[in-house]
Order: sequence, then C-alpha cells, then structure tokens
Amino acid sequence: MSRSRKEKPLTTPQMLALFLLIGLFIPLTVILSLVPSSWYTLEGYEDLGIVEFQASEVPLRVPSRHGGKGDRYVVYRALDNSGLSFKRIYSRLTAERKVAEGERIFCRVLTVREKRFFLRKWETQFLDPEADSAALQAHLDLCRTLSRTTQVFGACYIGLYAAAALRRRKLRQAEAVTSVSPDSRPR
Repeated sequence: MSRSRKEKPLTTPQMLALFLLIGLFIPLTVILSLVPSSWYTLEGYEDLGIVEFQASEVPLRVPSRHGGKGDRYVVYRALDNSGLSFKRIYSRLTAERKVAEGERIFCRVLTVREKRFFLRKWETQFLDPEADSAALQAHLDLCRTLSRTTQVFGACYIGLYAAAALRRRKLRQAEAVTSVSPDSRPR
C-alpha cells in the first residue's frame, strides 16, 4: 500500500532559518574551524619589517554609509616590488586626492608562518609602524575571541535547527498516524 504524502511548503520564517543555516552559519563555522591556532599568537607570524606603500588607484565604489554618492577604496601597493597591497576606504574626494598626490605610507607587515591555501586573504597583517607587540597580541586575542564566539553561536544555531527539524518530522509522523480514518482500516 503506497501512501502519497503531500509536503507542506515552508513558511517565510522557516525559509529564512534554512537560508541562514545553509548560507551563513555552516560555511562560517567550517571556515573558522580551519584557521590554525598559531594565527592567534605573535609566534605564529613572521615580521617582514616596515614597508613603504603608495596610493595607486581607486578601483571600486563602496556603498555609502551616509547616503551620499558612496565611498571609494584606495589601493596601496608596496614600492619594493614585493607584490603586497591592501585597501582602505575613504570618501570619494579624499580617495581621489590621495591617489592624485601619490600618498606614501609606511606599514609594519607580518605574515603567518603556517600558510593555508584557502585562507590567502588573511595571511598578511598590515599595521601601524609604531604598534608594539602588546597591541598586536591584544588584536589577535580579540580575533580569537570573536572567532570562538562565532563558532559557538554557529554550532548552537545548527543544533537548534536540527532539533527543530526532527521535532517537525515527529509531529508530521504523529499527525499522519492520527489522520488515518477508521473507514480506511483493513477488515
């Protein structure tokens, strides 16, 4: 005897919960669990020294925080041909002025010793040249705390979603058993 079961469509809150699960919490939890613990200590970084960078271009428009025409990224490229670069956000006029003047800045560059091919973007830190090691360690401790908090929150969300899905399945099964009418029972 085959029973056709009609699936109820997901409600908007259920679709949002599923979207957050698949699109945010599972990937974020997995990515953060792949970050090596050495990235959160000073010993995990190699100091490349102080490098001079020059503002070179304004490639992208950033959505404005103030409702204006938008902010711009300024790309700073290393003058020592090492290939290092980073971006900072400025207002449109300030960004264009910094590039036109060819602003030069110095940054202390640190790179992680334990490299991971899938986390290339976060392997290099660009710091103020006057930053001391205590300030850097405080920054790394904050990053570790944020990472752990996000992982715990993600794991809790995944667990709660799984529990809710199992409960919903049990309720549907119980509803299907109680909805069998006495006329349809075999005699």
